[in-house]
Amino acid sequence: MPLPLYRKADIQPMLDEFGVPVTIGGVTAKCIVNDSDEEIASGANALLIGRAIVSRADRDAFPAAAQGAAAAADYPAPGTAYTVVSVRRDINTVAITLAKV
Repeated sequence: MPLPLYRKADIQPMLDEFGVPVTIGGVTAKCIVNDSDEEIASGANALLIGRAIVSRADRDAFPAAAQGAAAAADYPAPGTAYTVVSVRRDINTVAITLAKV
């Protein structure tokens, strides 16, 4: 298991201060959101450019989160629809990559 990026005691104060509501599988929790443009190259001339966000929450916030699940986040606007691309857990947090629908 990878080392934690944050101590357990640090997570809730960060979420309270900077968190954005994210809903997956009927569960809503505050997450720290980081967005970026993604460039994916495969094969000789293939290129896909898109926007993905990574939402990081307490490890236990989304126990049933899985690839392909529907999600909604109040980022960049309330209720924006996303699909779960990946779920990665470390000791204290879960990082969920979301793609806009």
